[in-house]
Amino acid sequence: GYDVHIVASDGFETSVWSDDADRNHDWVVAMLVDDAPLDEKNFPLKFVGAGLEKKQMVGGIAMIKLFVPAAGETSQTDLIEPPTATVDLSDAQFSIIGSVDAVTGFTEESLRAMDVVTITAEHPKSGTADFEGVRLSELFELVGIKSGSTKLLITADDGFSAEVSLAEVKTCTDCLLGFTETPGKFKMVMPGLPSNTWVKGVVSIEVK
Repeated sequence: GYDVHIVASDGFETSVWSDDADRNHDWVVAMLVDDAPLDEKNFPLKFVGAGLEKKQMVGGIAMIKLFVPAAGETSQTDLIEPPTATVDLSDAQFSIIGSVDAVTGFTEESLRAMDVVTITAEHPKSGTADFEGVRLSELFELVGIKSGSTKLLITADDGFSAEVSLAEVKTCTDCLLGFTETPGKFKMVMPGLPSNTWVKGVVSIEVK
């Protein structure tokens, strides 16, 4: 067998094993739902099917790649390439890097296509407020945290950085990458954690 990689227009990439996909009529690359075109976040194609993990059901497909071993090496063939461009990591507004299965960049548009929540939380210094964003637990599930990782290094656009225990963040169900009033700018929402972890203008999280 070989790996089949599905790449979304926002740069996210996941994979399935060819033997699992072969003659599997439950897995499809869909262009319609209930005879209607896909919504904007999933257009033009979405990979769906029974038995797939949530992170494998990729919408807005830009490319499907087959990694077929040949003579001891790995070759790569592009199978499907709709007329959409992937987001280069250097152009991303926020990224998760380091000890992950898939180093991934995000834009506000791609983040808002995920499960956005609104919570009420207390900032250690400024008090209680409502915050909107995407749960860190969902982002970490998407990129895949490698075993043995213990820390997160959160970096802001002004160079400020803060380090926090991965174990503490994993137990924080309401920890978010929060949206701000400025499109493309984000902040950390870290209920129950020190104020230095509530980083404003966050541009990356490095898993260590």
